[in-house]
Amino acid sequence: MTLRTIVLAIAAITVASALLPTASGQSGLPTTWNQNVANTSGGCPAVLAQSNGLIALQCTMANAMAGIDPSTPPADANGNPTDPNTLLTWKTVVRFFNRDTVIHSFTLQTFLPDGSAPFPVTWAQVGNSLVADIMQGYNFSPMNSVRLTFTGATPTTVATPFAVVLMAAQSTVDQLPDFIGETLVQQVDAAGNVKKSYAVADPATITTKPGTAFGVQMDVGYPNQDTTLTFSNPGVGTAMVTIALYNGYNDTTSWPARQMEVAAWVKIFLDPMTSTSRTISDLFAQNQPYQSFIAAPAWPLGDLNGTQALAQITSDLPVNVGVTRILINPDQTQVLTQGFAFPLIPQQ
Repeated sequence: MTLRTIVLAIAAITVASALLPTASGQSGLPTTWNQNVANTSGGCPAVLAQSNGLIALQCTMANAMAGIDPSTPPADANGNPTDPNTLLTWKTVVRFFNRDTVIHSFTLQTFLPDGSAPFPVTWAQVGNSLVADIMQGYNFSPMNSVRLTFTGATPTTVATPFAVVLMAAQSTVDQLPDFIGETLVQQVDAAGNVKKSYAVADPATITTKPGTAFGVQMDVGYPNQDTTLTFSNPGVGTAMVTIALYNGYNDTTSWPARQMEVAAWVKIFLDPMTSTSRTISDLFAQNQPYQSFIAAPAWPLGDLNGTQALAQITSDLPVNVGVTRILINPDQTQVLTQGFAFPLIPQQ
């Protein structure tokens, strides 16, 4: 998905709106969404349409936050915080990827907590942002991961939960949505330090059972960020686990083809009834393709290293995979956030 795609998508708002649930009262949102329940995300309960053997579903990511925190100290007569250093804001980072083997498109829209009207937020990628309540993307390739950041549309937006509705297609392989979404909700102070952080994901897409193919959305090569993967082997045989990083937003050469390439991979062996935790930077420390990968300018602007990539984790025996995101704040404090590994559709 390119910025040009996003801009064209906003121009297509009328067409896209016809695909979304009616925003008139709470009935416009899936009934499982509850703004008062923290760390939950709804599910995909509403069948919308069937096309080419795929059932389109709406998935709601609840408890997202954007804008100024109500707990921020009182403002002066002009609406400015009495002490700017204590200003707290909320932002939500939405990650999702196409776990299917074919290209799909997607639509997202934000709603007020009561579902009465769309809720405009700032949708941002690195170096680019626009204010809207709807976004539709096209040609979302297999194993392609996208990260979007939601913040308040105006400086006076008060933090409140809002819903993000994602149009997904149900897989005919395992009946899970082809688009997998994860939201990372963060409270940030005026200096850019994350004070609170938690992740939510659609429980319909998560499995706690051992498996042989997982996907983890992540940023690699960015400063002050890393991801810990925890592998556990519940079986009686030694498991061979492969961690492969797809190219993601990293290379402008033949972009439609390059985004499906594996940029780097490593293997580890896990003894029976054991577990191990390794960071991505540690796993790939001696991997030359990975070092070249993260040294390249980020697509599409070329002003930062690092990329929004997808890690494909496969094993010859069933294993469990845990995810912990690591962030080092400007004040050097460290924030750990429990993330998610999602089951993949087997890739051809």
